[in-house]
Amino acid sequence: MKEDDALLQFLHTYRREAPLPNPELEDKIICQLHRPSGFPLDKILIAIVLLGGGLFGFARFRQWQMAQTQLNLDTLEASLIQSWEVATARVESEDSLSYLFSYKEDK
Repeated sequence: MKEDDALLQFLHTYRREAPLPNPELEDKIICQLHRPSGFPLDKILIAIVLLGGGLFGFARFRQWQMAQTQLNLDTLEASLIQSWEVATARVESEDSLSYLFSYKEDK
């Protein structure tokens, strides 16, 4: 307890007086709080969030759009048969399979 009394005596002896209130200082601080800052970080963050949301929405729409596309299997089969008929007819008209493995330059 003796140490506490010494500490209290020291604090009372060297107590500083509080500065007088300055009303202009309070007004300056309030004006700085209402003034916009030089760097619009909030606007940049909003733009990034909107861009990210737009890209995500576009990706989901494309995925949904691709899922809605129906394949016409008959048309696909006919196309494959036609392309193979053209390829096999061209090979059979040449010298067996040598057409596939030889290179001829058009002059």
